[in-house]
Amino acid sequence: MENYSTQVQGSRARGWLFTLVTLLFAPLLNFVIGLAINIDLASFALYTFIPVGTFAFCALACSGFIYESRKAVYMPDAVDLAFLMVVSISAIVLTFLVEYLYLILWHHATVRELGGFGRFVASSITGAQYQIYSKPYGLTGPLRAGDDGFLIEFVRIPAAAAVAKIVHSTMVSRAVNMS
Repeated sequence: MENYSTQVQGSRARGWLFTLVTLLFAPLLNFVIGLAINIDLASFALYTFIPVGTFAFCALACSGFIYESRKAVYMPDAVDLAFLMVVSISAIVLTFLVEYLYLILWHHATVRELGGFGRFVASSITGAQYQIYSKPYGLTGPLRAGDDGFLIEFVRIPAAAAVAKIVHSTMVSRAVNMS
């Protein structure tokens, strides 16, 4: 019994470590792609309220857990679910943090000019531009999100939690099928 407990803790530690690596990798990849094509893929949405980019982005951030946990017979529990939810929501916050640090380090903007991290996030959300396509009207925009940007951003948080739950459930069902 003690050997199994050690194996489970070791599996959890390795799974969490790989998850933290992919958590740091995902915002950097999103940022580099954003610089290259000038589109934030993590904020891509269909019909305004289906955050497809968030689903893919948070799945990439949580992929380290799947990768490492598949190697061991490990039954994820509620602690792992809470960890994955924190990772998914942290991935969204880290996208803003990477942009913020980019402005400070490479464009030599000061924290005072940016108004602090909270003000930077708020201005990024309200200043975001969206384009809308519909058959009768064609491509409209770019339109500034304004305060509606908070509503659109708010939809991303439950989407991130849903990705964490899907990753957790996938690993639980795999562990049940393996035993």
